[in-house]
Amino acid sequence: MNVVFFGDIIINFRTTYFHPKTGKEVTNLWVIAWNYIKLRFWLDFLATIPFDTGAELLIANTNSGALQLFSLLKLVRVLRLNRLISIMRVKDDIKLSLRFLKLTFFLMIYLH
Repeated sequence: MNVVFFGDIIINFRTTYFHPKTGKEVTNLWVIAWNYIKLRFWLDFLATIPFDTGAELLIANTNSGALQLFSLLKLVRVLRLNRLISIMRVKDDIKLSLRFLKLTFFLMIYLH
């Protein structure tokens, strides 16, 4: 799973975005990379590190709830779906369906 998150980090270094003030698409790779490092890179990086696996290797009997909280960082990345859904150029009914699927996903995670 961490390989997927690492791949997502690589893709985010090359994904264009719209400048919030001018509304123009930013395509300069250096500007994109710097913007990503300033805003979201650190959260994505922390979500990629397998803290629970590392702790199990160091401590034989790990049942600490604090270590399991680090796994929740991966869920924070799912919150980016709102931003992606809102900037998609599709019909509103498709956006509503995607938001419903996201809500269903969070409900399943919560009940699990």
